[in-house]
Amino acid sequence: MEKLEVAASISLKTLHLFIDKQGLLTVGGKLQQSMLPYKTMHHMILPSNHHFTKLDVSAENIRLHKAGPITL
Repeated sequence: MEKLEVAASISLKTLHLFIDKQGLLTVGGKLQQSMLPYKTMHHMILPSNHHFTKLDVSAENIRLHKAGPITL
C-alpha cells in the first residue's frame, strides 16, 4: 500500500502520520509491524473543528456518562 508522507511542519508529526490510499490522515508507528487489522493499527486523525468530530466526542461523552479525561 502506498503511503504519502505528511509535511514536517505539522505538530502531530511525532505520531508518524501518513495519508492512506483513501486520503485519510492516519497514525503510523510500531504497530504496523503487528498482525493486527489495519484499522486497529492505523487510527485516523479527525479535525478538531469539524462537525462530525464534535458529534462523535459528544456521543462518547454521553455514552461514558461524562466520565472526564481520566477513567478507570
